[in-house]
Amino acid sequence: MQALRALKGLLWFVAVYQFAVGAMLLLTPSLAQLVVGLYGSDVQVTEQFTFILKPLGAYMIMTGLIASAAARANMPHPAIVTALSVLFGINVLYRVARFGYIQTTFGIPAWHLTGQIIFLSALGIALAVLSRSAMKSTGAVAGDMA
Repeated sequence: MQALRALKGLLWFVAVYQFAVGAMLLLTPSLAQLVVGLYGSDVQVTEQFTFILKPLGAYMIMTGLIASAAARANMPHPAIVTALSVLFGINVLYRVARFGYIQTTFGIPAWHLTGQIIFLSALGIALAVLSRSAMKSTGAVAGDMA
């Protein structure tokens, strides 16, 4: 049961974070600039860049809604948790493969970008491990309804 509680807590963290950051990207250019800064970038948020950030904000809100739906379930569906893990894994692979480009284009210090890679990797792995452990400890199988 401890794994299930930890999994749900992590899913709630993902949900709140994704929803909050997504909303900030959608609301005002000054909030979008704040988010860009929190990600370590020194890029100025122009009108064009703000336009590009809107779909990212929508994607993040949707990811937050999906994570919250999984967290509210008695047993988060493993397909949803796996999809979130894969999503974070793809983000990691992209950052690793394009490290220099991202660093140069967005002015993100190497330590900050490395921190993002480590954090996203840990998040994806923790979701996968906790999901598997929670399924095992509760005896649930994929698609169980409670």
